[in-house]
Amino acid sequence: MSNFVNLAVLQNFIGRKSSMLMRVNGTAIAIFLSNELFATLVHFFDYLI
Repeated sequence: MSNFVNLAVLQNFIGRKSSMLMRVNGTAIAIFLSNELFATLVHFFDYLI
């Protein structure tokens, strides 16, 4: 019985950790993409001026 409870707690813990990691990865990707977009815009304006 206690092993079953430990397994459930462990799965819950891993699930929360993985969802947190997915959110962190999503944030990192969004920051990376916005940085790339900003750099592209800067190059574009450099080209215009």
